[in-house]
Amino acid sequence: KSIRTTGNHPYFARSEDLPKGREVSQNQQTKQTTTRFEVDQSNRIEELNRDSYLAIANKELGYIVKLPAKEKRILHEWHREKQLRRKFIGWQIFAKALVWAIRSSDLRITDLVIDFEYPGYEQAIAGLLKEFLPNIDVSFKSIGKHSPAHKAAYLAYTEGQVVQAILTSGQIKTTETPYGAKELLHHGVDTVDSQATRSVPK
Repeated sequence: KSIRTTGNHPYFARSEDLPKGREVSQNQQTKQTTTRFEVDQSNRIEELNRDSYLAIANKELGYIVKLPAKEKRILHEWHREKQLRRKFIGWQIFAKALVWAIRSSDLRITDLVIDFEYPGYEQAIAGLLKEFLPNIDVSFKSIGKHSPAHKAAYLAYTEGQVVQAILTSGQIKTTETPYGAKELLHHGVDTVDSQATRSVPK
């Protein structure tokens, strides 16, 4: 399986550069020295009228993927057809998009700190990620507006900062939920999103 890329490798950015959306060429990049990254998104997966931007970043490096609104609407319709008894599961699409982003980034990641995007679903998100990426430690916290990941995702949405890859609905569909993560969907974790779904057709 392949991911559609924009021809860009993970960008190198000093913390003072990132708020301006500034990037440098690949030959200016330095070796990666830290393997701890933060994760944030701009525009929730459930907002079907807006593109979603998912950023993995620290003060050295970052990687941004976009899930276009058109692809999200396709996923929503597919979900309605295949799983009529469940609501659109935003946290699951978020987790699968994150798996794709990590795999396509070539970043060395040992620790992943995810913003509280879906309160109450941390166990489910972590379980799905660990099934795909067992060597990465996953934790959750409110990363705040000064986080490199928050800035990267926000600037990609508001100022057009270059993204490194564009996801399709087909890639999300073909990312099968592993057995262990499926167990989380049926035992002890409600599959209805904890926050009200916005812009979802009735």
